[in-house]
Amino acid sequence: MLYLLLLLLLLLLLLLLLRMMVVKLLLLMIEVDIGGRWRLLLLRLRRHGHFAHLLLLLLLLHAHLVQLYMF
Repeated sequence: MLYLLLLLLLLLLLLLLLRMMVVKLLLLMIEVDIGGRWRLLLLRLRRHGHFAHLLLLLLLLHAHLVQLYMF
C-alpha cells in the first residue's frame, strides 16, 4: 500500500515537472516571437487552467527581472 502511494506521488511530481517544462517551452516561444502573438499563446494556455496561466505569468516576470539584472 505504501509502495503504491509513493508511486502515485512520484507520478504527480513527474506530471508537475512536465507541465513546468511545457510552460518554459512556451516562454521560449514568446521570447523568440515578441509580437502580438504572445497574447494568443496566453489565451490558449488559459484554456488549460488558471494554474498554468499564473505559472506562465510568474515565469515571464522572472525572465524580465533576470534580463534587468543581466544588463
